Formats: sequence, structure tokens, C-alpha cells
Amino acid sequence: AVEISSAQSLGTIPHSEEPMQQEQMKESAVEDVDYHAVLGSISAHMYSKFAALKVAFNEFDKDGNKMIDKEEFLQGSGILGIEISSAEVDAIFEVFDTKKVGALRYHEFVRLMAASSA
Repeated sequence: AVEISSAQSLGTIPHSEEPMQQEQMKESAVEDVDYHAVLGSISAHMYSKFAALKVAFNEFDKDGNKMIDKEEFLQGSGILGIEISSAEVDAIFEVFDTKKVGALRYHEFVRLMAASSA
């Protein structure tokens, strides 16, 4: 003989009201969030990160042409105490120099820094 379990022995069956209560709880939690404060904090954090990246970019860009060529990248890395070979610089530029001009523009430098910190 096969024994059939009752619904009670399997646990409680959710009532149709429970999903509605969960939805109301979510809405209540959403109403309690101060979006302006959260976005302000995120914005301030991101601004400080991008400001630091801009300073770093300008330090590498010795000739001030708003691009970092391979020699500037090699020298800037050395100043930071990072030993890097010309072959490694070539490999980095192959990936991040999207216009293939032999230099990194600011947004490419940012992508490189983001990729290296991931």
C-alpha cells in the first residue's frame, strides 16, 4: 500500500495573502530609502576615484598632449616602482589602445586601470 502524506506533514501551504504581504514589505522598504543620500555617496566616491585617475593620467602624460604613449607609460610605471618590459607595454597597448594610434587616451587609461583592479 502506498502512503499519501497530508499537506500538513509537508509544511504549511502559503496562502494567497502571503505574496501580497511580501510585495507590501518590499514597497515599504523601497519607500524608506533615501535615494538622494545613497546616490550622493556613490557619486562622491566615484568622483574621488576618477579625480585620482585623472591625476595619475596627467602624471604619465609628460608632454601634455592628452595621450600616454608607450615611452610615457614605461617611464610612469617605473616611477611608480613597477618593473615592466617593452614587450609587456606592447601587449597592454594591443588590448587597450582601441584606435591603434600608439597611445592611450584618458578613457582607455581608465579601462586599463579598471581591468587591472578587477
